[in-house]
Amino acid sequence: QAFRPHPATPMADLPATCLKDMLHAVQLARRYLPSPVRIQINALDWREHLPALIEAGANDLGDLNLNILTRNDASLELELHLLLAPLKKKNIDLRLRTPRLSLPKSETPQTAA
Repeated sequence: QAFRPHPATPMADLPATCLKDMLHAVQLARRYLPSPVRIQINALDWREHLPALIEAGANDLGDLNLNILTRNDASLELELHLLLAPLKKKNIDLRLRTPRLSLPKSETPQTAA
């Protein structure tokens, strides 16, 4: 995953990962890891650069929030096409992951004050 600095942390002033560094990291991972190992990128963070990252060896888009499928607007089809087209060109299929456990807010454990 790419580094993204957060405010009010010791690394807040460091630069975020640039495309050149991300491409290099993906290329190195693909070169040295066995082919069954999936190289993950965050598709939403790198949306404009997906074709280049997939060409470099990325083959896992991370966790896509499929709640966007409930949207009912014209941009949804284009957005999904832009995300999935580079994968189709390389014959890479999406895989469902085990859903994360999430508790409704009313059931979320509260910390003691």
